[in-house]
This record gives sequence, structure tokens and C-alpha cells, in this order.
Amino acid sequence: SGFYVQRINVLKHEKDVQQEFSRQLIANVESERKRIAGEIHDSLGQNLLVVKNILETGAEPLPRENQTKKALTRALEMIGQTVQEARTLSHTLHPLILEELGLTKALQLLVRKSAESFGFECIPVIEDVDGAFSAEAEVHLFRIVQECLNNIVKHAHATKVTIYVRRLSRTLEIVIEDNGAGFDVGKQESTSEKIGGFGRKNMKERARLLHADITVTSSPGKGTVVRVRCPIPEIDHTSITI
Repeated sequence: SGFYVQRINVLKHEKDVQQEFSRQLIANVESERKRIAGEIHDSLGQNLLVVKNILETGAEPLPRENQTKKALTRALEMIGQTVQEARTLSHTLHPLILEELGLTKALQLLVRKSAESFGFECIPVIEDVDGAFSAEAEVHLFRIVQECLNNIVKHAHATKVTIYVRRLSRTLEIVIEDNGAGFDVGKQESTSEKIGGFGRKNMKERARLLHADITVTSSPGKGTVVRVRCPIPEIDHTSITI
């Protein structure tokens, strides 16, 4: 029947979309690996080589006291810079602040640092959501919010952002609204126009893994609203993954 054929076509389209996402995800992961490997070689490796040379100079026979002091001071500065760069790379691979602070404080810190770094006003209302999800699910939720903020910085050029993270019975709701440039959602969905590009597909795939609904409402010149509604599992999260 016509309904049967239509259903087959829908399933085939969904499978094609999933395969394309997987292909892009693999390509994106490989690109990130190359970038991070390059940064480790060029940045961390170079810094450590500089520290080695500085310490060797300071360890020369009978150096003047002020030379030794300057060498040690410079070495400490370089070590501090290297530690910070290592933390940045580590954060790219995995948000360690989730383990250190929990999801609630990690989101609060993410929002605050984004606002401070990129100069937009932010109104965050983030309720306590610790313990509601598995560790893997927390990473997905954190990355969704992070990707939203990245898109705001890269594309929206907003001056004000409002973020709600709240528990509604057995549902977690995340709402991120900005007053930025906005865009034509229908046009963006139907073309290869890059507004968030792979990042938006990544967000949708993470939402799918969470069995969550994600909607984007926007129009040119009128900002964007991203709404995520994620069911909170009624199970013990200590022994299961998503």
C-alpha cells in the first residue's frame, strides 16, 4: 500500500541520515585527533624543550646567582603555561569538571566562563540535577549546552543569553535563548548552509541517545531558542550506561 511504501521511504531516509552522521562523526573525531596531536607536538613539546634548555643553562658550572634565579623563574612560568595548555587539551577530550564538581556546578561554571570570555550578559537559572543521570548521559547533556554556547559565540553574536536547566517531574528541561542574529531554520535544515553545521547534528544525535526531544526556534534578526526535554530514568545510574 501507499502507506507501507511511505513508511519504508521514511525509514530508509532515517537510516541514510544516521549513516551520514556516523561518517561525519568519524571524520570529525579523526580531525580532532590530528589537531590535538599537533598541539601536543607543537605547543607542549616545544614548551618542555624550552624548560629543559633553561634548566640546563641554570645548571652550568659556577653560574651567577642572578642567572640561576632568572632561569628558575622563567622555567616556572613555562611550566605553569604548559600545565594550563595540558588542561585545555584534556578538557577538549573529556570535561573533567563533571567528575570534580558534578553536572550542576559544571554547567554553572561553563556558562559563567563563556559569558566572561566572550562578553555577553548571561542569566542562568540552573537547578540541582546531580545524580539524575548516568555519567555518560551527563557528558551528553554538558556537551549539548557547550555546543549551544559555541554556536552563540560563533554565529549569533548575541549580547544577552538566558539559560534554564530545571527538573519538571520526571523530565529535565534545558532552554537556551539568545538575542543574536538568528537564522531561517527551514532554509538551514534543507540546505548545506553552515549555521552550527556539524555541531547541530552532533547535538541532535546526543539528544537521540538520551531519548530526548530537541527543538530550535529562530528567525533572522530575532535570536534563537534551543529547547531540550530529556526524560529522567527511574533507575539506579551507578551501574548502567547510555
